Amino acid sequence: REDPVEDTPPHEFRFETAKLLLELGEFETAGEVLEGLLEEADSSLDVWYLLAISQHSLGDHEDAKESVQTAAKLMKGMTPEDDYVLMFAELHESIELAIAQESKGENK
Repeated sequence: REDPVEDTPPHEFRFETAKLLLELGEFETAGEVLEGLLEEADSSLDVWYLLAISQHSLGDHEDAKESVQTAAKLMKGMTPEDDYVLMFAELHESIELAIAQESKGENK
């Protein structure tokens, strides 16, 4: 009987695959790959970032916001000029805008 963990491709390969899936618009599949990576190691800012993009692209803005907030906790101690801080701030702004537009649409 084969060990499923042994058959799992390396982390970096799955991360790069998720990036390609995002580029191809396969947001749901990319999200599944990224969630699998987070189950193994949940402190990767790159994975949290791509997961938030995947969720945001699918219209799951609240989940995307939670992913950004989780990453924010991991970024404590970084300076505002840090690339990660800037990337997540930009993504957070886009998510908040989408949430605001959704709620505006519901109030019509």
